[in-house]
Amino acid sequence: VFGSQRVYNGEPRRPHYGVDVARPTGTPVVAPAAGLVTLAEPDLYFSGGTLIIDHGHGLSSTFLHLHKLLVNVGDLIAQGDVVAEIGATGRVTGAHLDWRMNWTGAGRNVRLDPQLLVPPMEQFADAE
Repeated sequence: VFGSQRVYNGEPRRPHYGVDVARPTGTPVVAPAAGLVTLAEPDLYFSGGTLIIDHGHGLSSTFLHLHKLLVNVGDLIAQGDVVAEIGATGRVTGAHLDWRMNWTGAGRNVRLDPQLLVPPMEQFADAE
């Protein structure tokens, strides 16, 4: 749950600033909006396969724990393009997508709940 407090070994940690979408490995990840790919790393220690899309005006999407990246840094993508596949890479307990959104610039660094900017996730699950 976005913003929930995480506790590891009885110690409070930073809140979770993403939305976890549990789906099987290989499930397509689509771009929520058009943008420019600014990071495409297949295997970072904590986040595993990681992708960042800059949507402009300081808004970006970050996708973590990806099984496969289907785009490269510098690619311009359209809304709805398949950009990656869900996985279980990095420090995880199972396959899922951790989707985060940030709004930066002009002295701000705001973490946004992606669920406020897209239709309910159930809509996509029902379409399969």
